[in-house]
Amino acid sequence: LQAFCVLNRLDEHLKACKSSLDHVAKLNVYAANDAASAAAQKAIARRYMGQSKPAVSLVVTRLLSEKMLVAMDA
Repeated sequence: LQAFCVLNRLDEHLKACKSSLDHVAKLNVYAANDAASAAAQKAIARRYMGQSKPAVSLVVTRLLSEKMLVAMDA
């Protein structure tokens, strides 16, 4: 669920700059653990279903807060 929320927030910020996730060339994903990594991959696959997908780099790492499972930038 957190991965979907992060993607939606990122899309909102891009739309505020007159862009969107549809125009992203590269998506950097930071996951707190393997389960969060798998959830992020599923969220990205669903978001870009049937469309050309951006290059994705995924790193499992410690995030700023223990409550954070996924962070992204584009």
